[in-house]
Amino acid sequence: MFCNQCGSQLTDQARFCPVCGALRGAQFGPAVSGQQTLPPGAMAMPSGMPPTQLVPQTESMAIVSLVLGILSLTVFHFLAGIPAIIVGRSARNKIRAYPQQLTGEGMATAGIVMGWISVGIICCVVLLFVVVMIVIGVNAR
Repeated sequence: MFCNQCGSQLTDQARFCPVCGALRGAQFGPAVSGQQTLPPGAMAMPSGMPPTQLVPQTESMAIVSLVLGILSLTVFHFLAGIPAIIVGRSARNKIRAYPQQLTGEGMATAGIVMGWISVGIICCVVLLFVVVMIVIGVNAR
């Protein structure tokens, strides 16, 4: 079932639309028998205006994840890598939950990938440091 006001998909248990807050089954204006239901993504307009399409918005957390991913590879390595992964996963889950209203899954994925690359680089550097310290310790004896 779809919301009569904004056109977003409703679950069977929902009493209110999670997007616009409209009561399930509420109509703009008087109810007319044989009235057509709106397609997904269409918004009902008052006073008989034709329905308009919703414009998806870019999820801001996806942009934050992308910026953190870039910073993790350039300046702040470990300090930005882990937050890029966390914020990116959260953004991607939110985008997948509301695909008609939110975009930016590619940016969130890019932030996650860059975050993991920076974490991998840091792990390699730490491992190399430990090996060098062991070799120096063995040679000092």
